Amino acid sequence: MTCIRKFDELGAAGGLAPTGDAPAQAADRRAAVRTLPGPMGAGPPGGRGRRRPVGDLVTVIGAGHTAIGLVGHRAALAGIARDGVIDAVRGRRDREEALWFLVSGAALLVTGRLAAWTERRTGTLPTSTGALLLGIGAVGAAVLPQSGVWSLLPAGVAALRAARRPVTSV
Repeated sequence: MTCIRKFDELGAAGGLAPTGDAPAQAADRRAAVRTLPGPMGAGPPGGRGRRRPVGDLVTVIGAGHTAIGLVGHRAALAGIARDGVIDAVRGRRDREEALWFLVSGAALLVTGRLAAWTERRTGTLPTSTGALLLGIGAVGAAVLPQSGVWSLLPAGVAALRAARRPVTSV
């Protein structure tokens, strides 16, 4: 049963009829929906048995990658800024690494947020999300084992598990 359908039942039986006080009604709705079983588990936010969306894990990986790029490559980023940004990276390995960290970190952040949004609304993810995360993690870890790319492996496995859950809402 979706959160909206359950809310409609609660609204009818729980005294949430229109009163003309829109802000109070909105607060009542948010409180009711937060405590209903939904696609991501039951109970209030942070409650026991509540699954975190796989996208949140991918977002954390992306944030870490971006932080490493910003902190670990400060000098290279300062050099890029000093040289006016345009065409300031080509042929400079330290600057290429900094750019790699920031661009791939941003891509992981976007992917993570999109996956979390999808999973919160539908209760599942496309199988391709898990397959791609797992594939990228496996190839990357094989080619460069002393990197953090292996962190995509558990995210890929979790996304494949999420893909097996039924769609709960659209």
